[in-house]
Amino acid sequence: MTARDKNGASFGDRILLREIRFFGNHGATREEQDVGQWYAVDMDLFLDLGHAGRTDDLSKTVDYGEVCRTVMEIGSGRRFRLIEALAEEISNRVLNTFGVDSVLIRVTKSTPAGLIASLSGLGTLAYSAVEVHRSRNVS
Repeated sequence: MTARDKNGASFGDRILLREIRFFGNHGATREEQDVGQWYAVDMDLFLDLGHAGRTDDLSKTVDYGEVCRTVMEIGSGRRFRLIEALAEEISNRVLNTFGVDSVLIRVTKSTPAGLIASLSGLGTLAYSAVEVHRSRNVS
């Protein structure tokens, strides 16, 4: 039996997807949007995996190849000024398309060149990231 929260969403079973990579033209500055950069998405999909595990049937779980394709299409397609907005769009699409109970998403980008220059002599920043956890109400 899968553990569930007060809304009925499973939080014990999960599928973990790491470093879904794509090139995107996102950013708050014109330079970031023009030059573009690589992004990585880590994702935990929360859903009951018991039936899939007992039956060995792909149709009883989430096809994570399709999830990866969806993330790549969103990330390399539409432009976002904020990685918060990118994470929100990915979470909404995954929740509405793949029927998971909840999703935890981390979007990571390398430090933009303009920020690296502004930090020169002070230190370094390897990357920045946002993390969102979204659930759908499962009654």
